Amino acid sequence: MDLRNCSFASTTVIGPISQRLTYRALLCTTALSSLLFYGVGQAHSNDLCQQQGTIQTCEGDQSDGVSASSGSTRLIIQNLSGDITPTGSEPGVAIYDYQRSVTVETDLGPFAIRSSGAGIDAGRYNGSVTIDHEGDIFTSGDSFAPGIRASSAGYNFNRVTIETHSGAIETSGENSAGIQSSGGYNVLTNITSGSTIRTTGDGSAGITAFGGNSTFIAITGDIETRGENAVAARASSNYEAASVTNSATIRTEGLGSSGLVASGYNSASIRSSGDVTTLGDNSSALIASSYRY
Repeated sequence: MDLRNCSFASTTVIGPISQRLTYRALLCTTALSSLLFYGVGQAHSNDLCQQQGTIQTCEGDQSDGVSASSGSTRLIIQNLSGDITPTGSEPGVAIYDYQRSVTVETDLGPFAIRSSGAGIDAGRYNGSVTIDHEGDIFTSGDSFAPGIRASSAGYNFNRVTIETHSGAIETSGENSAGIQSSGGYNVLTNITSGSTIRTTGDGSAGITAFGGNSTFIAITGDIETRGENAVAARASSNYEAASVTNSATIRTEGLGSSGLVASGYNSASIRSSGDVTTLGDNSSALIASSYRY
């Protein structure tokens, strides 16, 4: 119904509406009520996800974004019918738990996550976090909108594991890494990136990983950063070794944007068979440093 063809007047209606309104007025009133109730555009909701125990599987139309239901510790996204495009700064895919380990498995097929917040966000307090991802992620938030973010504050030799197999991960906001991982004391971090990563914001690393225990990054997909203070890949550990290995092409353009950085306790190593190019001032291709308390 086109509301431009409607005219409304202040009218008091008593009795059945069918006795007081013409057919066109009824249509106009119905159209206006729908507009006020739902907002401009058609109301929308995702296809229902399937729950089997602690495993939640989401397929089809998940355009509003997916947040794991309470009790779910494994979230599977597959066989989509379109992009995942949440509103506001909500993440495209999210799972959180306090005590139990959580896993995200995403296969986007020909579609993508397009978000102003994080693309994939997985976190827990005292357990391991695993993300296994395939597909494109694009984030456009002004700041703190990483492509993939995983965190664990655990104290029981937990792990943060991120593996990406293909596709592009691109961020445009400040402090919005392509892949971002953080772990507390005794958390071992292992990132394997086969995605092509590109960031344009200041402070937006390609990959950044911090852990209390050993921290490893393995890169097989190209990384390009354009902002200032936007390192291509950084592995840091407070209490154990840190290591970066690379077989891809690395390029940074901004001021203070080094290529590959490893900083660990007692041991830090970088091994690269791929090209590493840094164009900005105060930007080294490789930096490895270790320390003892």
